[in-house]
Amino acid sequence: GTMTPPKVFQSCTIASIPRRPEHCIAYAHKMQWPRLRSLKTASEYDMVSMEDKNTPDPNGVKLDKDDVEHMSWIFNRAAERAKKFNIEGVTYNLTMQVVKNIIPAIASTNALISALCVSEALKVLTWCSFGLNNYFMYMGQDGIYSRTWDYKKNPQCPVCGSEPIVYKMDADSKFDLFYQRLKNDPVLKLKNPSVSTNEDKALFMSGKALRSLYEENFEKKISELMQDQAILRISDPRGGLGKGIAKIKIVFEKGAIYVPPKED
Repeated sequence: GTMTPPKVFQSCTIASIPRRPEHCIAYAHKMQWPRLRSLKTASEYDMVSMEDKNTPDPNGVKLDKDDVEHMSWIFNRAAERAKKFNIEGVTYNLTMQVVKNIIPAIASTNALISALCVSEALKVLTWCSFGLNNYFMYMGQDGIYSRTWDYKKNPQCPVCGSEPIVYKMDADSKFDLFYQRLKNDPVLKLKNPSVSTNEDKALFMSGKALRSLYEENFEKKISELMQDQAILRISDPRGGLGKGIAKIKIVFEKGAIYVPPKED
């Protein structure tokens, strides 16, 4: 009744007296790999001796878990340690599972979803309980526990929301001040946003090829570029929006001056 637990081993176990093949693999991965100075192939390498306690780990090679030579080196070292302690079962596939922490996610996920479908069908037929609304969480590491509730939709979500975020700003504020407020918005988390009106009039395009064409707008008042109650469309593929579009409603309010945070 439980999900496959993550492979976590105590350092004292893998360093002193291993009992399972996973312990030998973890030793090669966590303790021997950092001792490498260089690695050409799985058989050609230079490393600091494990008996040399006075020399710190050089960490000379960054582990690439998709590199066959790297994984073969760990497998070979694990096999040597397993032979030393008369432990069987160290294989290349098991090495991949331990180092990458691979769990059988496809089979377990299919089993969970099918069981959930049967449970919901039983509720529909018998009215024995409330049906699932729109959210389900399964906790299966130490037992079986699931919880459901009505996951509320954010009306201002940049992907699926319909209501714009309201910015109250003085009409005499410069566009540069609005842009700073946009970039510092803790909800949107933007990096390099582009701004256009709801009528597809571009106010600023962040792309390198077009950026210089719109930089003059930074010195203009927002009242020169848009009307009160204007709806602006914000895009930022590399920021928090991804492929979504955020909507900002600009409301002119006398004295509503945005003060950017001080840079450290």
